[in-house]
Amino acid sequence: MHLKITLLLALFFLTGYVPANNSPGQDKRQHVIMGSAGVYSSRGNGDITININGGVLTGVYEYYDNWDDQFKEYRNINVFYIYGTSSDGVNYKINTIWPGDSEGISGILSFTGNKKIKIILNSQPLGYASFDFTANTVKNIFSLKASSTATGIRLIKPAKAPLYNYDGKAFIKRNGYLIKGNIVTLLSTNNEFAQISYHSPTTDKNAIYWLNTIDLYDANPALW
Repeated sequence: MHLKITLLLALFFLTGYVPANNSPGQDKRQHVIMGSAGVYSSRGNGDITININGGVLTGVYEYYDNWDDQFKEYRNINVFYIYGTSSDGVNYKINTIWPGDSEGISGILSFTGNKKIKIILNSQPLGYASFDFTANTVKNIFSLKASSTATGIRLIKPAKAPLYNYDGKAFIKRNGYLIKGNIVTLLSTNNEFAQISYHSPTTDKNAIYWLNTIDLYDANPALW
């Protein structure tokens, strides 16, 4: 996996207690962990944005550092896409990859309770010396920073993906575009169009656009 440059967005997590089937007088409870959309952070080690839809997890890890005020960009940017599935809704077998890479790095992403997740990879991505993804320590735990109602994380596929306005009847091409590798959060779909949210790490601002779904990489990297 190589050092990548791009942008980010969102991950979230719910915990709760439900009563077990107890006999009268007993007060036993079962801890239920569920995953959902949101952004998790790890104290200076970057953010992980995750969405879960139908047992499929899509997400992205992003780390930005060393801001260059002259060129208005970060000099150190580490980013990779995350795709995974789970049989229990708690532990996800994931593959971390980026378009253009021949293969990714597998691992486990788990919801650990108290609105936290842990990620452990089977090998260390190239260019990520400041963070050990193979370690099983508290540093690999990310805490919920912001929740989301999104349905998935996607990457822009073409060199330029035109943006559209929707007036309730038709989609009309507007000025502006997103570029290949931009990270977007999928909000909804309308026929062949998708409403997405885009977060710029350079401006730290969010914007909502419509674009054609053919301009998005499939959720499953196996279909790239």
